[in-house]
This record gives sequence, structure tokens and C-alpha cells, in this order.
Amino acid sequence: MMVAMMVPATLPLILLYRTLAHKRLSPARAQVGMTVMLVGYVAVWATAGLPVYAYSSLSSAAGSLAAVLPALLLIVGGVYQFTPLKRICHARCSNPLVFLMQNWRPGATGALRLGMLHGVDCLGCCAGLMVGLVALGMMNLAWMLTAAVIIFTEKTIPGSHRVAAPLGVLMVAGGVVLLGASLLAGMSPGMEPM
Repeated sequence: MMVAMMVPATLPLILLYRTLAHKRLSPARAQVGMTVMLVGYVAVWATAGLPVYAYSSLSSAAGSLAAVLPALLLIVGGVYQFTPLKRICHARCSNPLVFLMQNWRPGATGALRLGMLHGVDCLGCCAGLMVGLVALGMMNLAWMLTAAVIIFTEKTIPGSHRVAAPLGVLMVAGGVVLLGASLLAGMSPGMEPM
């Protein structure tokens, strides 16, 4: 799921790499470099999906905590939107030309490194949104499409860093509402709140 959402968002870097590689390398080496770069990028996101898979597998065994976990994840994802790490990763992830010029290395190893570095930056940029997506339903097509649009917007439109704060507020508020609703639902009738 994560890989399918993130590969289109890295399209600006892929196209820029292809253009630069075709000018610097033979067509065959440029194609290999582009493929290896994508492998590095996908490897980072596939690795990031492992904790999500574990959460998905274990959340049904969480008992009464299962009702509260999505709300807490949504709040954590919203708070992350305000962190310096989010801002730093977004700045590097949303400027593929500068990123490519600073991190270009020759050969397949250089392309793999480039893909992995970009994957880490994208993960750092989108981690809050991904945590929120896990909270709202990992396989919910509407939430996945919404997240994909937000990610694409954040990575391609000038001034898109302004999306992070309102999105963070919305996620925290939604998490608080969800937390309140799950706590109220967990109280049995006739039981007084503490």
C-alpha cells in the first residue's frame, strides 16, 4: 500500500534523474540507474511497511486498547506534522533538483544510495500522514486516495509546506474526537465517569 502511494509522488525526481542520466550516461546505464534508484526507494518504503503490518496483525489482539489505539495514532501523526524533522525532510523531499545535485554519485551503487536517501527523506516528510492513515484504515480506498493527493501536493506545489500545520491540527482534533468517542463507548451504562 505504501509503495503504491509513494512511487507516483516521487515522479519529479524520477523524471529529473532520467533526464540527467541520459545526458551523462549511455542509454543502457541510464535505464539501469533509474531502475536501481527505484529499487532503493521502494526498499525503504517496504521496510517502513513492516511495523504497519505488525500493527495490523496485532491490533485485533489488543483487547480494550484496540478502540483507543487508532485515536492515539491519529494524535501522534498530527503532532508529528509540527516537528523540525518533518520540515527538514519536506524541504529535501520537495526539491528534487537540489536533492539530485547534492546526492548524485556515479554507477548503480550511487543510484541505489540516491533512491534510499530520497526514500528516507520522503518517509520523514510523510510519516505523520502515514501514521494517520494507519489509524483511519490502511485499506480504506477513500483515505488512501486523500493521502496520495496530499502527499503529491506537498511534494510538487510551491509553498506546499503550509499544508503541514492545518493538516496536523485536523489530525489532532480528529484523534481527540475519536479518543473521546471510544472512551465514551467503552463506559458501560450506569457507570459514572471518573
